[in-house]
Amino acid sequence: MQGIVSSPVLGFSCSRQFGPWFESFSGCRYGSGKFLHSNVRVSTGSYGPGQLSQRALRRRVQRSEGNVGRRTVQCRNQVQSLQLDFSETEQLQQCLSNIYNAMGLQDYSLNQHIVVSGKQFLMNMEGQWSLIWCMDGRFYERYDGPELNFEWAYDGNQSPWSADAAGRVSILDLDDREVCLMASWVRTGYWLTEDGRKQLSISIEPQKGGPFSKETVFALHLKNSKVMAYLVVDNSNWLPARLSIKAFGSEDKWEYRDWQLIQPGYSSKFPMAITHNPPAGGRDLYSVTSIKVEIPGEELADAEISEKYAFPDSSLVPRSTHSYPKTHIDNNLPPTVKMYHAESGHYLVRPLIDGKDIGYFIVDTGASSLTITSEKAEELDMYAFGEAYVTGVEGEVKCQFRRAKSFQIGPLTIEEPIFMEVPMAGVVRGISPVAGICGYDIFFHCTVEMSYKMGTLSFFDTYLYNKASKIRASQWQSMYMLENVPHVPAYFMENEAIFLLDTGAGGVDIIFHGRAVEKFRLNQTLELAGTASVKGINTSGKGLQVQYGILDSLEVAGQSFNRVKALFPAKGTCGSLDFSEYTAGVLCGDLLTNLLVVLDYGNRRFALIQSRYVSSRSRI
Repeated sequence: MQGIVSSPVLGFSCSRQFGPWFESFSGCRYGSGKFLHSNVRVSTGSYGPGQLSQRALRRRVQRSEGNVGRRTVQCRNQVQSLQLDFSETEQLQQCLSNIYNAMGLQDYSLNQHIVVSGKQFLMNMEGQWSLIWCMDGRFYERYDGPELNFEWAYDGNQSPWSADAAGRVSILDLDDREVCLMASWVRTGYWLTEDGRKQLSISIEPQKGGPFSKETVFALHLKNSKVMAYLVVDNSNWLPARLSIKAFGSEDKWEYRDWQLIQPGYSSKFPMAITHNPPAGGRDLYSVTSIKVEIPGEELADAEISEKYAFPDSSLVPRSTHSYPKTHIDNNLPPTVKMYHAESGHYLVRPLIDGKDIGYFIVDTGASSLTITSEKAEELDMYAFGEAYVTGVEGEVKCQFRRAKSFQIGPLTIEEPIFMEVPMAGVVRGISPVAGICGYDIFFHCTVEMSYKMGTLSFFDTYLYNKASKIRASQWQSMYMLENVPHVPAYFMENEAIFLLDTGAGGVDIIFHGRAVEKFRLNQTLELAGTASVKGINTSGKGLQVQYGILDSLEVAGQSFNRVKALFPAKGTCGSLDFSEYTAGVLCGDLLTNLLVVLDYGNRRFALIQSRYVSSRSRI
């Protein structure tokens, strides 16, 4: 049997022509790309009584897998000269030495902090940009624009962290973490130091021009990690020219131009013009206006600068923009609101935007922010600014931001919320009008319970919930956050893999991307049932050809499932179903319909509970 599937962004909605169980998907991924910028971290602000403590934040850091360099940063008098393993080739040794000398890294001392400032054109908005780093690998970077602030840093001990437009602090996992570290270390030259080399694996890629090539390409990745980067160096001056990082299911690209001395008396150089092309689309421009070297005891104390690198003591940091999202929970209001089940398989709620009920919003953990249609945004006269890109299965769609006065759902209120303007036509069947999507913003600041069976969505202050909760410690499962959406481990056919947990994807249980199909030989092990065509928003192509079938069994968070409905790309096709080198696909809403889903984004954990309200599910 065959059918047609349409997708708003990541997810899909489909015709029932090819089977009663294959209904629809609506998950969304907005602007996959750089760990912070292209994700468009545009949501929420302050906590209520349930705000995470410093101790809780530290526990989150300690649980983060694959942390780089769990070591105490030691400031020595001078950066050690480049030392290579005996196993490395003479050619590699010579090339890395050439780059090291060309960048003038021998001039840096480990107790110095280099401060670069200038302008950054980000998401079609010009703002002030600054980068501070030390040659022991620590760094702090910040963007201050007219509408949004972003910052991200690495203290040398824990995983790198970021803070979004609402000041919300997040540990960087998976692709986010590795892109952050490699993009920063290449610019600053840390990757060439003795300590930096201990963190990375580096090799030379064969070139078409052979020994006459004008460029040398290096392949590098963090040790025990999966994200690969390819750095192109100009052989005429031995300075980095371009960097391509294979992440987020695409490429994160950088260009470095106009290398100049950082200041008189130094031979060290830095690119005065940088271009960043995120995977989802658009272009970020950096231009340097000043560089200075801070030495402890002269202008700033080391402790004062080091504080910038350090992981914040609070889950929120201050914002300097005139307006930014601020969230609170009113514990005096009922915690539960009704969820509506659409014919297309979606679950929706009716929040108030600026005090008005303007329609239905999809409840979607696969969405990295709030969204609204242009029609509803115009109806409310919402302020428009900036530029962003929505990633769809057939390409990227350009959109803009919208700011409202308020967003309220049950006891949760967001003042000055930021939405992404995304079309929703044809996404949901059986319910109208559909005004947008409730994504990351409604989940981060509280503990959320979703009961598909009862048709309820409940919001609780995390501190109070933990005091009264009957959920056992063994029932909680850790999760990763990649591009503002949760990713969780699952087990199938004696394999373990990480999947996006997407409550907005309905009509199927699990989606595998193409690499997973090959790795786990799913074409040979699944019970095939038919084909379909996945189409994205605002696209006119034939869509992504997919197959669907039955997976024998699956286990997630201690819950076992049999006869699991699966979707995967047809052989020879490509599309945006692949989001990370670490993931195998998507766990969809249909898998969860007979369970109570508990989400605790602040502590990066979730639980799937068989409650007395949930009857046993009849599966195919």
